[in-house]
Amino acid sequence: MTQAALRPVDVRWWLLAFAAGTAVVVGFWWMAHRTIYPILPDSTAYLEMARSVQHTGRFEVVPYALTESSATTQPTALWPPLFPVIIAAVSRLGIADVTAAPLINRVCFALLPALLVWALAGYASARRVCVAGMLALTAPGVLATQYFGLSEGLAALCLIVSVGCALRTDRRAMLVLSGVCGGAAYVTRNPALAICAAIPCWLVLESMRAAPARVLAWGIGALLVIAPLWGYNLAVFGQVQPYAAPASTTGIVQNIHALTVSITGEILGARGVDRRITGSGISSVITVVLLGAALWTWRASRSRAHDGRAVRLLLLVAAAMCALLVAAASRYQFQGLHEHRFVVPFLWTLFAVGAIIFPSAPSAVRRLAIGSVVLLAGARGYDSWQRAAQQAQTRDGALAGALAGALAVAHDGALQRYLVGQHEPQLFVASNAAWVLRAETGTATRQLLFCPEYADQITQLTTLVVSGRPVQVIITSGVTGDHCETAWILALQQRGFVRVFTSPQSVVYRKALSLPIRQS
Repeated sequence: MTQAALRPVDVRWWLLAFAAGTAVVVGFWWMAHRTIYPILPDSTAYLEMARSVQHTGRFEVVPYALTESSATTQPTALWPPLFPVIIAAVSRLGIADVTAAPLINRVCFALLPALLVWALAGYASARRVCVAGMLALTAPGVLATQYFGLSEGLAALCLIVSVGCALRTDRRAMLVLSGVCGGAAYVTRNPALAICAAIPCWLVLESMRAAPARVLAWGIGALLVIAPLWGYNLAVFGQVQPYAAPASTTGIVQNIHALTVSITGEILGARGVDRRITGSGISSVITVVLLGAALWTWRASRSRAHDGRAVRLLLLVAAAMCALLVAAASRYQFQGLHEHRFVVPFLWTLFAVGAIIFPSAPSAVRRLAIGSVVLLAGARGYDSWQRAAQQAQTRDGALAGALAGALAVAHDGALQRYLVGQHEPQLFVASNAAWVLRAETGTATRQLLFCPEYADQITQLTTLVVSGRPVQVIITSGVTGDHCETAWILALQQRGFVRVFTSPQSVVYRKALSLPIRQS
């Protein structure tokens, strides 16, 4: 590596990037904290893993929906454990884990632009990298994801640091640290396993002669983090990689189109734009354009001895992440790749490539690039204005929407006291806002899915009563929509469930064979 790549970080731009990233995250929190509950169902799973590892040494969650009715909690392999471990560590400082989870995510995203300035020091102008970091941070999916207790921010942070350390290959310790951060990214989010292929592949392409020692150093660093996870998986599940999910119902081509739409929507930066390009014809054209741009950039990087190496690494990371996501979505059934969350951890690589290749472009292309940046910034400004208008309307009127309804349930102290005060080991509890109640009270509440007839849930609950277990169903308002709430209440009453408790945001129904039902 040349000395240029190791030149000191421009402290002024680093500080500016840090201040700008922090301002964006704090601004979004200020705008949304009174109307949006920052805990999603996945967030609750992370919280339960953090709580259980402190008490049992195992990462366990309450089974979702009405499955596994005999188990209160069970070990999970769906969510990697690093984020819950950090939540547990922060909660030991006296910060409630419900607060710690979204706070950790926001801090990680606030650091994204500054970390990018550090990672690419010597490869691109700090000013351009700062702009790239801010474009990535203000993409609609990133801006939304950073607000919640999710692991995307930690994964992005680990990936950036891993790439930044890998670019400093003249220091063996930096390669080991790159491996540690790459392994940490995988132990944070499953798709980050792609970096364990991307960086070793890049090391081989950069220098066949030096590759064995460098790949070994990187692999040792990665194993320092991944090996404990493998050991835990073997001890608990009997296999190194126990991840399992139903078979996918979507094919490779369909998943490529969905991922293309998500990437394009994130790059353009205005919510809803992805819905206009969901047609297979348009998304196919965009896929070809993106692949063509990537191949052109890769070929152009071969003639650039210094900054070309960074471009190749970034493209390999992005390509590996995309390939793994498409392969996983084609094998397992989970949230479709149209969900922008899947793009969030590596979106910064695309803007970083633009920041590096920008200076060498011809003047006409450079003017076009500047115009594109202005348009992207304008789209993000319009998106932010729309968010602000929506939040202002929500604050001035009644709370609306599932996230606002969840916030109201989270503030329902009467309901929470009622749940915490119950001590019936055999009681089976279900709710349409189970993730909120699990997060706020730690109770083993199961999630009701949509309306009663879906998956014949009302029959499953009645069957539990017939088997001798008392069943309690909590229907909260404003979380899943009035239609399903009303449908649930009518279905419960028709099946003999009796109302035993009410609060401003909920009504509780109960049914049992032998236990008396006491009206409150």
